[in-house]
Amino acid sequence: MSDHTLLAFNPESSSIKLGLFAIEPRGMRAIGGGEVDLPEKPLTLRVDRGGRGSISR
Repeated sequence: MSDHTLLAFNPESSSIKLGLFAIEPRGMRAIGGGEVDLPEKPLTLRVDRGGRGSISR
């Protein structure tokens, strides 16, 4: 089986949140994410490596 990943974007009024998920037979597993705080200058991407949970089918 080949590796499958999903990158999710959640734009909000003051930030953009990103989620990286592995798509597995039992569902999706969070493997990382990040956030850009738009009012903050200079813009910085804060990254969280590793998952905080999973989304099952």
